[in-house]
Amino acid sequence: MGSWLSDREQRLVAGAETASAATPIPTQIVSNGEYLPPPQSETQKRVERRIFELADENSKRLGLNRRQFLQTGCGMAAAFLAMNDIYGGDVFQVATAEAREPELARARAQGLSGQFIFDVQTHFVRDDFTNEGVLRLAKFAGEHWNPKLKESTPTLAQYKFQNYVKEVYYDSDTSMALLSGAPFDNPNWWFLSNEQIVRTRELLNDFAGSRRLLAHTIITPKQPGWTRRSRATSPTRGRPTPSAIRVRSRNIRGASMTSR
Repeated sequence: MGSWLSDREQRLVAGAETASAATPIPTQIVSNGEYLPPPQSETQKRVERRIFELADENSKRLGLNRRQFLQTGCGMAAAFLAMNDIYGGDVFQVATAEAREPELARARAQGLSGQFIFDVQTHFVRDDFTNEGVLRLAKFAGEHWNPKLKESTPTLAQYKFQNYVKEVYYDSDTSMALLSGAPFDNPNWWFLSNEQIVRTRELLNDFAGSRRLLAHTIITPKQPGWTRRSRATSPTRGRPTPSAIRVRSRNIRGASMTSR
């Protein structure tokens, strides 16, 4: 995976999959490789310690170890409680009992099941995309995030349109998504062109009968014809709008990392 970070900066960070605490909510800023993340602050360290305190206290009631507890709805409630304790103000609406009573945590989740969920960055690859190097993403995810992914061999079909619709709209609670791309200097590595992103938006919204997908225009400064392409595919059909533009001027596929 690529990175914007210099050699010196890369020596200052470590992979978040191993260096970050296994908490339901990150307790420090995590970078995707496009910027150098700041070190964990003292306040963030206090939040992390408080999460572990609540986990150790409540996991015993449920017959779980700390790691198992933090993977439950009660563990998520404990993380919100910890932030309320450290930051103050009761910003997060969570009851103390939700961190020790699984049925209350499930009731909270069920009560929020109809909320609006907007996935602000999604991807799939075009039908004629043949670069199997992208399959390393699934391997990485299986090793560090979702062990179930190791039960089958990843294929490019999993990264294409049909599975995209299944995963985003049928197998999740997503209400609306933003479709983006990943440009490279080598055009064979482009996930989707701007034109393909726009056509996908029109196709899916027409099928749904409502606005369920937004298009994220990619601009590539210094690449030949980039101004013409961005104007041709912008949401206004004339000039790009800042909220729907993503600027990429060099090859990058960033990994998550934190400061040491």
